[in-house]
Amino acid sequence: PSLAGITGGTANGQTSVRVLTNNAAGYSMTLTASSSLGMIGNSQGGTIPAYIPSSGTTPDFTFAAPANTARFGYTVEASTTDDLAQAFKDDGGACNTGSADAVDSCWLNASTSAVTIINRTTETEASGSTSTIKFRAVINSNPVPAIPQDTYVATTTLTATTN
Repeated sequence: PSLAGITGGTANGQTSVRVLTNNAAGYSMTLTASSSLGMIGNSQGGTIPAYIPSSGTTPDFTFAAPANTARFGYTVEASTTDDLAQAFKDDGGACNTGSADAVDSCWLNASTSAVTIINRTTETEASGSTSTIKFRAVINSNPVPAIPQDTYVATTTLTATTN
């Protein structure tokens, strides 16, 4: 959805993918972005910068964008919590620990380096295994640098391979 560049706001989107495999060892799925910059404007050349997790490569439990900034990140949820890569599991307050999958938690920046998001260790049921990738763009009021009015795009690639 549209976001105002001066007053700001939050836009959420998501996509789901279903994988079906009879491989007894399961499958892994990675997410790779076409750019590590975040969302890129189609015509003005601006960016909505990539999310900056507070602990390097460990996702943040809550999505945080400091005052006067803009950020773009993602999280993953799975139909079977055991399928999530450990980085996206939580203990109710921190990511990369515990065995839960709190809704809308464990946010990370999309990067050109492949990140394992799913690591299933068994074959799927006949209906497959569904994962949902949620994307969030936040523009806080009066971001520095300013975010030009434009249509912003981020392209990600999901790759599923058998274990």
